[in-house]
Amino acid sequence: MIIRLLKIIVIVLFACEWKNKDCHIDKAFKSLFESKLEIMKASEIHKIDMTINEKLKAIIFFNAITGHHARIESYHIPLYEDIETFKQDIRVWSKWYENQKCGYTKEKADSLVSAYKL
Repeated sequence: MIIRLLKIIVIVLFACEWKNKDCHIDKAFKSLFESKLEIMKASEIHKIDMTINEKLKAIIFFNAITGHHARIESYHIPLYEDIETFKQDIRVWSKWYENQKCGYTKEKADSLVSAYKL
C-alpha cells in the first residue's frame, strides 16, 4: 500500500516537473507586466504622483491584454473609488499573469495594446 502510494506521488511530481519544463516565460513581457503593476501600486497605494498619461498607459495595457477593465471612475482622471476596488483589480491582473505567463510574449502584448481602443 505504501509503495503504491509512493509510486503515485513520484508520477505526479514527475508530471508537474515535465509541465514546468514546457513553460517559457518571456523575460521582457514579465518585466513590462511587473513595471505596469508597480506604476499602479505607486499611484494608488503609495500615493506617488504619476502623470495621468503614465497611469492611463498602464490601465490600457491591463485592459487590452487581460480583458479585465480597470474599475476606475473616469478615464479623464483615472482614480479608484476606494483601495479595495483597486486591490481587486490587482488580484485579477496578477492571477491572469500566473495563468498566461507560459508562452506569452511582449510582442503579443504590444500588438494587443496598439490595437486597443477605449
